[in-house]
Amino acid sequence: MRVSQLLLFLTFCLSLPAFSDNNGPYNRIHLTANAEKKVENDIITANLYAEVQGEDLAKISEEVNRRIQEGMRLAKSYRAIHVQSGNYSTIPVYKDSKIIAWRVRQSIELESSDITSASSLLGKLQNVLALKDMRFTLSPETRTKVEDELSADALAAFEHRASLITEQLHHKHYKIVEIQIHSGNNPQPYVPLARANMAMDTDRFAVITSEQTSRVTVIGTIELE
Repeated sequence: MRVSQLLLFLTFCLSLPAFSDNNGPYNRIHLTANAEKKVENDIITANLYAEVQGEDLAKISEEVNRRIQEGMRLAKSYRAIHVQSGNYSTIPVYKDSKIIAWRVRQSIELESSDITSASSLLGKLQNVLALKDMRFTLSPETRTKVEDELSADALAAFEHRASLITEQLHHKHYKIVEIQIHSGNNPQPYVPLARANMAMDTDRFAVITSEQTSRVTVIGTIELE
């Protein structure tokens, strides 16, 4: 997995001391530390379908089934790609309140961590199936690994900033009153039909897979002592 250089951002806000006549909390400071980096997506999911319209329902159903079976056969020849059949629908086509034809549609979904093989397969499948869309995501293993790394970085940044503020405000110690850790990613890249049909070229396909930014934010409150 190719990971770009780590970007680390730190922000903080200093609250006014909250004094209390009842020995309540005081000298509390709210801090926020962010750690983030760009990570290359390592999972591709693609949805394809066969659709035929005609007057003979049995005939067009047979044609849709033939195309789907051919697509499944091609997909299963790639060991690195998981394939499963999707929705099947039969829709009547009306004219003047009468059924004049039928539209039959069935889909399959592909998922793989092998982007090169997926590119090759999708190129072949377009001879028998239409490509609806593709999306690119991080695998659970990659996501967990990245979030663990970023959590450590964000917590270290939080601790560093807390120590710095404590020193600058002429206090000896601080204690953590509250701390929260949040993780998230930017929206996952989505490739609609028009763009997906251009993606079979390996170079263009590699560009479309893109990266996403993973981020961990630590939000907390410290109390100066």
